[in-house]
Amino acid sequence: MSKRVLHLYFWVAVFLVFIWFKDGKMMATGEEGITLFEPKRTQYLYSSAWYQTGTGYLLPVNLPRLSFYSLAGVFVNLGITNWLTQAILLCFFLLLGLIGFYFLAKELLGQNYKSKVLYFVAAVFYVFNLYSLIQIWGRFLYTQIAGWAVLPVFTYFQIKFVRESRIRYALAASCVSLIVPIAYGAPSYIITIWFPSVVFFLHEVFRVKNVIKKILSFFLSGFIWAVFHFWWLIPYMILSSESFSKQATPNDSISVLAGLSKFFKFDSIIFLREGYFGDNLGSLWSFYGEAKYLILSLTVLSVVILGISVSRKAKIHKYLLFILVASLFFVKGLNPPFGKEFFSTLFNVFPFMGVFRNPFEKFGLIILIPYSIFFALGYFYLFKRDRLSKILAQIILIITLVLVWPFWTGKFISGSVKIQVPDYYKSANAYLNSFGSERLFHLPFLNGDGIRYSWGYRGLEPSEFIFDRESISKSLRTSRYFDDFYLALKHYLDQEKFSNILYATGVSNVIFHKDVDASWANEAGMDITEENIKKWHDLKFEKEIGLIKIYSLDKNKVVPRIYAVSEIKLARDSNETMEIMLDRNFEPLSFVATDSDKKLSNWTPGISFEKISPRNYKVRVIGSRGNFILVLTNTYSDLWKAKTDGKSVQNHFLVNGFANGWLVEREGDFYIDLILKVWPWE
Repeated sequence: MSKRVLHLYFWVAVFLVFIWFKDGKMMATGEEGITLFEPKRTQYLYSSAWYQTGTGYLLPVNLPRLSFYSLAGVFVNLGITNWLTQAILLCFFLLLGLIGFYFLAKELLGQNYKSKVLYFVAAVFYVFNLYSLIQIWGRFLYTQIAGWAVLPVFTYFQIKFVRESRIRYALAASCVSLIVPIAYGAPSYIITIWFPSVVFFLHEVFRVKNVIKKILSFFLSGFIWAVFHFWWLIPYMILSSESFSKQATPNDSISVLAGLSKFFKFDSIIFLREGYFGDNLGSLWSFYGEAKYLILSLTVLSVVILGISVSRKAKIHKYLLFILVASLFFVKGLNPPFGKEFFSTLFNVFPFMGVFRNPFEKFGLIILIPYSIFFALGYFYLFKRDRLSKILAQIILIITLVLVWPFWTGKFISGSVKIQVPDYYKSANAYLNSFGSERLFHLPFLNGDGIRYSWGYRGLEPSEFIFDRESISKSLRTSRYFDDFYLALKHYLDQEKFSNILYATGVSNVIFHKDVDASWANEAGMDITEENIKKWHDLKFEKEIGLIKIYSLDKNKVVPRIYAVSEIKLARDSNETMEIMLDRNFEPLSFVATDSDKKLSNWTPGISFEKISPRNYKVRVIGSRGNFILVLTNTYSDLWKAKTDGKSVQNHFLVNGFANGWLVEREGDFYIDLILKVWPWE
């Protein structure tokens, strides 16, 4: 790559990012939330497979994201603002995508075409196309952006390794993906990123004399990658079934795919967009319009088809054509031909492939490799002909850039995404930290996990990224025990003794957000929330900071993270559990609600504990006189283990509708280790 091309790529990336961030505000929306508001806090949250929000839950998919937020934290520590940190990281991803695809195009086409213009245009198209605009940058998920950036350079090094069998290329491929492992933050992207490399290996393997050696060398590359990424890969595999307790069955996956497939028809995906392109992008659709969009898109598609035609003599033609056909077949979902038969078999034989129930989102990235190469070949065919054809080629390149005009205006995400978190949130966080480290309960109560604020944010409720203390603020979607417990709370918000439930979950402060967007106030039930708060027993108003009202509960009644009880109240289901806790005689520190009777002593031992990590506690028991229940007020999981003298406490059960309880049958003074098992040796 010449310095001129490198400089051009650099300034294109800088120019784009400048346009996006010229107002000095951070971008935040949707599922990504405001994770870069305080990168060090996010880094801490993502450093463990046990995600500390709500009452906690397993989320190993966050582990690959750790290095991304660690780097962001370094920038912030240097005095760089969070919005500028975000701009720098996005600029890096743009550059990695451009440079990586330039080298990939050169490697794929270099045996037949020696043209920097060709490689340059291929990389430009990889960035400036409708799929990148809508599905990568428009969705604004860091995992997808990182996967898009890593795919070409990872594939380039793997292809070099397959061709030359030099171990340095396998190491380079693994090193690149190790730099931005956030690309694997979605399990499906492991398969997606590896797919072009595996296909190329199969394309080449039977052309060599020593087939066995070539196969072993490619497996070596996979082994190197696994070693480089074992720190998140092993938790992924061990915890996958437990962490997604609401994971879809094969029938569920087919049902979801059936609903989406109507948007993945062939006449949509060949233009690199889904069928609801006009419905979910708001201002983008008003920019394009039907006729203008079709003319521009057909022009680009015509050049791609021309590229397919002129590439027939290239050695890499069959590989690219297979990638194109296979990816188009896959992303069309259940649409004919053979869509229903293929995915029914796939999901039933390999249930984990249910992660591809939205194939356009999870696998559509692969289409960009052949599309970008074929577009560049079509462009180059025109460019090297007569003067008129050369002018036509330049016009087509301009059309390609115009087709993604929202890239150049910064309006590539639908809705409000530019935000500035009000300063009163930092003040409120500091004030709340002075009360202790118990959990926070946020209002208004959410029936799901989304919220809209008057200061511009719309997306997942973001309390865990703003407040240092753990927040019970929303449904978590992937934690069955917590979600069942949390969503049941809405039926009891008007009860005077609702405070008892908060005590049992370790909550000492209640926060009422009055800055909910006015258009969403009725849905959030703002008026009802204020009425309910007035009824709650023991609730005391402390302070109003900005548009946040802060209340406190009696700290003497708040259960600690770990405590012991010697009395049980029988509860056959969640409704009975709630009724027990709402009773006037309920003492959170004295007894628990559970579904089976246990023979207990009438003596509660002394308990103290040390938090070693989010998934490891050292508990000291003093003066036990026999059977008692040890309670951990983290969300119940079979993977939480209690051990004393290396032996597991076998009787582990659900208490209070969400927490962990163990029947400990030992007298005297001793230690108990509570650990959430992730590694095989634990």
